Amino acid sequence: YEYSRNPRYGDDLDMVMGWGLMRVEPKSLVIGVGACLGLLAAPLAEETWLEERYGQDYKIYRARVRRFI
Repeated sequence: YEYSRNPRYGDDLDMVMGWGLMRVEPKSLVIGVGACLGLLAAPLAEETWLEERYGQDYKIYRARVRRFI
């Protein structure tokens, strides 16, 4: 959490993309894109709650540490 605010989401994105590349099926592409969109949207939804809960401390952390990488 020193270099990425959401390391788990980043890892999950890598896993889903790797799964999609290995499967090479149209259905897998649709599922993979949907999963990636959900994983990209989840941190955005959480940030509002984190800012309300932790206030200025979270704002400082968010300014210092990137969302994924």
